[in-house]
Amino acid sequence: MPTIQGVSLTSDANANNVLAGSTYEILPGPAVVEFFVVGDAAGLARATLQAGPEVLLEDNPISRAARSPIVPDDLTARDTALPGDRMRLAIRSTGAAVTVFWRVQITPLG
Repeated sequence: MPTIQGVSLTSDANANNVLAGSTYEILPGPAVVEFFVVGDAAGLARATLQAGPEVLLEDNPISRAARSPIVPDDLTARDTALPGDRMRLAIRSTGAAVTVFWRVQITPLG
């Protein structure tokens, strides 16, 4: 099961797609995709999650647990995606600098 994870820092700005450039930004085959997104305690972060043409979450506030995501507790969205679908995880700060911890798990089907 491929897993992509990281920490993104934004300050009064947008991170349009933290998955850009990843091997799995565009899926090679059908898969179940799970997004886990957690922000820091002080910041006001919002996230947009997209799997192919489907927007799973649009500019919504995220958890302020201030730690790396815990699987399965911090599951933010899950979807089934097709070959060629582009994964997108965009982060937006609505105030001061924020730290966002994220993880994307990809489970190939078939």
